[in-house]
Amino acid sequence: MGVNLNQSIFVAKHLIPRYLRRQRGHLMITSSAAGLLMQIGSITYTVSKAAALSLAEWLSVTYGSRGISVSCLCPQYVRTNMTHIDNHHENDSSSTRQNKTDTTDQAAVDLDLIARSKQMLFGFARTIEPEEVAMCCMKALKNGKFLILPHKEVGGTTRKKMLDRDRWLCSMRNLNDNYVSLVAQQRQQERQPSHSPRPKL
Repeated sequence: MGVNLNQSIFVAKHLIPRYLRRQRGHLMITSSAAGLLMQIGSITYTVSKAAALSLAEWLSVTYGSRGISVSCLCPQYVRTNMTHIDNHHENDSSSTRQNKTDTTDQAAVDLDLIARSKQMLFGFARTIEPEEVAMCCMKALKNGKFLILPHKEVGGTTRKKMLDRDRWLCSMRNLNDNYVSLVAQQRQQERQPSHSPRPKL
């Protein structure tokens, strides 16, 4: 919550009074595609990003007629350290992976396991470069757009959700069930001891 929501509240709290005094200003709140849709497997991420989107909407409604414009950035996967899971295990040698497991607490190992399960079940959405996100932001600011969607497919999925929320919930429920099952299988495999052949003497 501290990064996903509270930092936006902190920035708004300190900038809005200054913008009101000079009767102009702009705020860009960073949410996520998860704020419009959801993030399977993470209630904290889903709720905090949805709250960031609602905060941006509230600020726009409350201060839009007083010279303060607001936009909300809702990307999907951007090539950063946080989304580097797809190459993480391919690039690490087996000895490096073992060392990371030995030196990382169980919570971190579980998070890594969950991330790999998501990759296997859903695959990664189109991963874009930070420069592309920046260009989308500049274009949206120039055109006075509130919602910034670097991944255009997010807009289509959001429209489908709005048109038939029950159907969308049903499809997401099926994905979630598959995800939970896959995570359980992965954890079971992780717990099984490896049976390496004994070296010949």
